[in-house]
Amino acid sequence: MSTIIIAAFIIGLVIIIVQVLVLFSDKQKQKKMNRFFHRFSEAGTEHCLSFSSQEILQEFVIGLDGVQRKMLVIKRAGYNRYSQQMINLDEVKNCTVKKIFLPIGQNDLTNSLEEEYIERIVLQFEYINNKPPVEILFYSKASNYFFEMPDLLHKAKDWEIVLSKMLYNRIRKTA
Repeated sequence: MSTIIIAAFIIGLVIIIVQVLVLFSDKQKQKKMNRFFHRFSEAGTEHCLSFSSQEILQEFVIGLDGVQRKMLVIKRAGYNRYSQQMINLDEVKNCTVKKIFLPIGQNDLTNSLEEEYIERIVLQFEYINNKPPVEILFYSKASNYFFEMPDLLHKAKDWEIVLSKMLYNRIRKTA
């Protein structure tokens, strides 16, 4: 009888320890995300932006100020370090979702799906004045799970639609 009680005590203790570790990990992730979003908010204030749309991704936070036609991108660059980039939509020629594929051999596609070879999905901005294109990473095979790809592709396409409409309206107004 006493071995059953000891075994139940050990199992209960292990369950409590695992729950405490999971809770601690979740709090650390939440603090990290709060710092990331706080930096994004500070950068928006520094540039006098009022965001009409925002997206929080694993390594990026993006915000769109539709009135000023500017997009702020904050990227995680290490522990408590961030880089920021402002995209002026008046300087953008087009915005497209790009799928970047892994190298594919001749026999690899016979029984495989295209999605298995996608390495990254990015939202790419091409500029009017021949500045190098800017990419916002939505999916990376190295840092995202495969099952996240459809949702992240959908988010990237939603941004492409919104931004393309803004670019099209700018072209119509100047014509």
